Amino acid sequence: MQVAPRPRYSNELRDRDSAMVKDYTQDALRRALRVGNAKEAHTAYQYLQRSRQLQGMTVNDWNLLIRLLRRSHVVWGRAADRKSKALGLMKYVDEMKANGVEPDTSTYVTLASTWANAGDVERTKFFLEEIERNGLPPSRVSAVLLATAKAWQGDNVEEVLKEVEIMLKGASGGIEGIGHAMGAYNSVLQSCANRKDAEGYKRCLEFANTFDLKPDGATFDSMINFEAVARQPANLEEAKRLLQQKVRLGYGRTTRAYNSLLQGNIMQGQHDEALKIFEEMEKNNVPANFGTYNIMLFAYDRLDDPAAALRIYLAMLVAHVSPTRSTHKGLTSALARHLNDPDDLKKLITAAGGFPSKSLYRAVIEGATEVGNADVALLIFNDYQREHAGNHLRWPLNTEIYNALFDVLGKSVGRMGEAEGLLKDMEMRGLKPNLYTFHSIITGYTIRRNRDVPGHKEAVRRLFEKTRETWQLPRMNGYSYSRLLLSVWLPWERLNDEAIEYLKDLGQQLKMGRATIFPEKEMMNAAALKVVGNGDIELGLERIKEGDVENWGREPFETKPEWYDAAGSQRAEAVSEGGAEKLETVLEGVVKTEQSKTEESKTEESKTEESKTEA
Repeated sequence: MQVAPRPRYSNELRDRDSAMVKDYTQDALRRALRVGNAKEAHTAYQYLQRSRQLQGMTVNDWNLLIRLLRRSHVVWGRAADRKSKALGLMKYVDEMKANGVEPDTSTYVTLASTWANAGDVERTKFFLEEIERNGLPPSRVSAVLLATAKAWQGDNVEEVLKEVEIMLKGASGGIEGIGHAMGAYNSVLQSCANRKDAEGYKRCLEFANTFDLKPDGATFDSMINFEAVARQPANLEEAKRLLQQKVRLGYGRTTRAYNSLLQGNIMQGQHDEALKIFEEMEKNNVPANFGTYNIMLFAYDRLDDPAAALRIYLAMLVAHVSPTRSTHKGLTSALARHLNDPDDLKKLITAAGGFPSKSLYRAVIEGATEVGNADVALLIFNDYQREHAGNHLRWPLNTEIYNALFDVLGKSVGRMGEAEGLLKDMEMRGLKPNLYTFHSIITGYTIRRNRDVPGHKEAVRRLFEKTRETWQLPRMNGYSYSRLLLSVWLPWERLNDEAIEYLKDLGQQLKMGRATIFPEKEMMNAAALKVVGNGDIELGLERIKEGDVENWGREPFETKPEWYDAAGSQRAEAVSEGGAEKLETVLEGVVKTEQSKTEESKTEESKTEESKTEA
């Protein structure tokens, strides 16, 4: 199998740049920024920030850093949405100001552009107006950014197209003006594809015909995406024709267009055709990204070809494309049916042309946590332990591997005894548990059906005490206390003594600065604070910090839902994990089946460097 080259700087440059930033000076940061190495630039920035050596950086340095981090996945992870990125960039602007550098027009345009792509019109306007308020040179792209924000905001196709029309009429044949108009037009076209808005998409095409607006590369990509993925039913022939037309007009082949074709064929069950498209990508040197590989893993899962799935995963590592949680989920899903004996994974890896390694084993174990297959996770872990006994340097055991097992066992029913046994094994090996260890196990004791097991409250309390006394974890967070509360109390019950003890502890930790809490996201905590404060969450927070239990409220403000007896503690789980959206999802699931479960959040830990070494 050919592996398409990654369209970035060469390995020699990457190695040279890695050496450059080891001294973590401002010059090293600038060199990383020049070559677009986001990971090294961010590492250097963090060091300079901690050591307070950011004084002297110019506004151009800051602008390069902000723009580079905005378009990379280093800081946010691939799962982050556009709004999260926009919010995340603000801390870099605050740090920039704290070091005596005021934003210029370029800085505000970058922020406005980020919020525009997140569909936030008001914040886009705010940052564009900041340019004028600070007496800076005006931006030529203000109109297109506002139109882009409206396009991504949602169902306002006509309003955006009117603004595009104004841009076209004001362009007077100028290339820059036409380019701005095309940018806004492409945004509304892709927004229609994302929302599967057939009427809006049709209106965009009519607009283009009326004003003789010729498609560019981004336009073709959006049209291919709509025809292959968004249209119901999909028109794959039209999507292929658009790709051919795009190539004929000289716009070239893009990963985005091929990913749309791959996804469309997979959705229609045409897996063999998807393989042909992937081969065409390789033949034409179109670089695959993590989305491409994830789609192909899904295809090989449906084709029940585990060796091919492993080859795709190995090709991903060779191409220096970092796998995600979805990647590991797809890989394990494709392999799981063929993993019955300890040697099965080794045989599959050999058949795929690879060799057994810790990275591959960990990938399958982590994928098993995503698909909820505890048996596969334990099977692979037992084989990993045998390899560790033979060569502990090449096959090291660490806390992260055990945490993956605690995660999958915690999401299973009736397997907490196995989790406790693994915890003892982990401690016997001298490995120190961390906060995620505690979260994973305590979560297992508080999921539906496991909550009804006798002794679950005592087990949770024992783990909590062990976390403090033996593991000596420096900080706890709101999620920890939401789970502790869920083990002893439900929001529609009167506040009991066990819940009060946990809230007293939370108040002490908050007062000492050893805990963090976000009631707006942690709904179990919010419910408890509301009770303590007699309906006022802020007052409840003050009361638990003071620790004066006599002044606390006890009576709940929630009412027990009618379906609770049938649905068990699902609502409480959703409330604990936060947000009305998750709660609505659970409510829908309860109507369909009693066995629907909410999943726990997990911090994605990148394995980029290790994967490169293994590859």
